[in-house]
Amino acid sequence: MNYLDLTLASVAENLALDEALLLEAEASGSGEILRFWEWPTPTVILGAGSRLTEDVNQLACQADRVAILRRSSGGGTVRYMIFDPKTRLIWFGTDVNTIGRAQVPPREITS
Repeated sequence: MNYLDLTLASVAENLALDEALLLEAEASGSGEILRFWEWPTPTVILGAGSRLTEDVNQLACQADRVAILRRSSGGGTVRYMIFDPKTRLIWFGTDVNTIGRAQVPPREITS
């Protein structure tokens, strides 16, 4: 697995890069990439099959200036993500109003 720690200027640009990396991996068979990026602004990101009216309180997002975007890949709506470097855990809100978490494996250092 390859790691990529790269944050672009906007959430939309980061989503576009994610899609480009996915398409490239599918086309070339180049393997898996685990990409880390930070959300530069508060954003709700809908999955390809998510339903805006069911998953998002649009009025609250507008009032709080929270952008609502959609990614091309599947999965549910992601409301936020927090990475704890001490435990290497990623915490995230899900489309069923629960808290999920995933542990990131240690990086292999290659020369």
